[in-house]
Amino acid sequence: MLRILITTLFIGLILATSVASEESDSFLQSHQAGARVGAWINLGDSPPESGIITVNDVATGSYETNINDGAAYFEAFYGHRLSRHWMIEAALGVVNRGSVTLGETDGATDIGNLSIYDLQASAKYYPIRIGARIHPYVQLGGTFIVGRRAVQFTNSSYYSSNWEEENAYKFSWMAGTGIDIPVATQIGLDFNVRYLPIKFGDKLVTIDNYDALTVTAGVKYLFLPQDQ
Repeated sequence: MLRILITTLFIGLILATSVASEESDSFLQSHQAGARVGAWINLGDSPPESGIITVNDVATGSYETNINDGAAYFEAFYGHRLSRHWMIEAALGVVNRGSVTLGETDGATDIGNLSIYDLQASAKYYPIRIGARIHPYVQLGGTFIVGRRAVQFTNSSYYSSNWEEENAYKFSWMAGTGIDIPVATQIGLDFNVRYLPIKFGDKLVTIDNYDALTVTAGVKYLFLPQDQ
């Protein structure tokens, strides 16, 4: 994944050398919409690989986890241009951290995934323009995080989502940096690194610290406001 991101960045820098200055000026007036894909890097805790499930100090089953510290991350976003230097951005991201298997004493088995969803609202500031083509930025904002351990497969004759599934929620902040590279009047590339501190109030798969770093590359559609 890291090799793909580096290769994409290198291609973007090559393409940027062919972008005319007026196209880069148009970028500083354009709204944005697009998608990013990359890596979710865990900076928080990791759940145990296995353990015993207890209710009122009575063992009711066991669990096994296959949670990855690194996973593929996808994000869709919209950026609204306020001025040449400022933009506000809304984004929705999702990562599948891995699987969790629950085994109950009656022989039933539930298998599902642990997913993290983050809904972000942030301000992006473009302080400088490098060579009239490369636009670095810094980013700061808030995010609403949803952690969910769902069940996709079960062999139990009785299933209750209130019992077998878990959810956790957190309002937090985020900070990031990156570069934008317009490669055509209406097409741009985006490279972003972002820090997300995530400590849930309730434990999810036995832990509450899900701090993360995301490293992504994206493609965006650039469009001018209708009054221009």
